[in-house]
Amino acid sequence: MQGDKALLISLAVVKPFEENYNKHPQPQIELLKKSLARYGAYKPVVVWRNPEDSEYRCLAGHGVIEAAMQLGWSEIWANDRSDLSHTEARALVAADNEIARRAEPDMDDLSQLIAAVNAEDESLAALAAGGEDELRRLLELAGEEPRGEEDEDDTGRLAEADELKQK
Repeated sequence: MQGDKALLISLAVVKPFEENYNKHPQPQIELLKKSLARYGAYKPVVVWRNPEDSEYRCLAGHGVIEAAMQLGWSEIWANDRSDLSHTEARALVAADNEIARRAEPDMDDLSQLIAAVNAEDESLAALAAGGEDELRRLLELAGEEPRGEEDEDDTGRLAEADELKQK
């Protein structure tokens, strides 16, 4: 890729791109922190050195950088796109956000994938689903219940059966 250079960069020197319009609420940052803790940074963020002040700006990966900082990380892998003009940097920010937003997940396929993960590891399924509420919704779509709820229902049914036996 033209101008693309991988580097391990100090988080202390990367500033947010001033014109980034995507906001990352703390619940999303918490999910990103869990993902980073589990998988590490499996794809690099994208940075650009602003020619006006020579400081690095984040073009893609603002939420990942915030999560990494909250985890106490000092550095992260980045693709350096300092070859871009300011206009190209702006366009990359918008393209990264808007093209990704155009994805159309097949919810049936996603629910089946999450159900398969849940059968092996419920906490990993919750992370993959984007949280406990989304996990429950996807498992319901797949025609399954979270394992914890099954246990509670079974316990309740056993208690009811014991009460009937005693009468």
